[in-house]
Amino acid sequence: MFSLVGWCAQQNKLSFLPADPMHVAMFLSNSLCFALSRGLTYFTIKAASAAIFTAHNTAGLDDVTSHSFVQAARSCAQRSLSSGGQFRKAPLSLDLCKITVSFLLQPSQSTLRNLRIATFIMVCFSGFLRYDCACQIFADEVRFYSSHMEIFFAKRKNDQLRSGSVVCIARGKSLSCPVSLSKSLLVKAGSLGKHVPIFRSFKKSF
Repeated sequence: MFSLVGWCAQQNKLSFLPADPMHVAMFLSNSLCFALSRGLTYFTIKAASAAIFTAHNTAGLDDVTSHSFVQAARSCAQRSLSSGGQFRKAPLSLDLCKITVSFLLQPSQSTLRNLRIATFIMVCFSGFLRYDCACQIFADEVRFYSSHMEIFFAKRKNDQLRSGSVVCIARGKSLSCPVSLSKSLLVKAGSLGKHVPIFRSFKKSF
């Protein structure tokens, strides 16, 4: 697959040099279906289009790959395959987070470092936070309430007005509750009320 010559031969011997832009678009669409079924990436479609361009350019023919039909087919393939094909990552599940936290917090593994990792996992998962956002959480900018906690961010990527934003995370009842973990981490690290990053590196484990 991904050979215009072979595809044209199968389609009642259509011309492949020069190729009709409509036929090239159909070929790329057909190649997209093949790529999706095999878990391939957009690079395979891009390479096929580049090969068609090179063949026409070498033969002194017009570039059919710049036609709107072909561009539309490539754009469709890019949207469909840009997430990685067979290497696409599955979203992290809550169950997996809980299992990981339970392992980190078992008595034989109970260290400040593991508590930090467990808290990081649950806060990022519950607050939909990226790594760069989580690293901007300061201890004195976290407020704890009976039902939730609030995290204030002075700067955030999606804060276009640069006025700061607040993320609210609900309190739970399980061992993996992000609010309880955060409070426990701040107390054990001696960071409560201090302007220090919550997820800084620790030199020692306790």
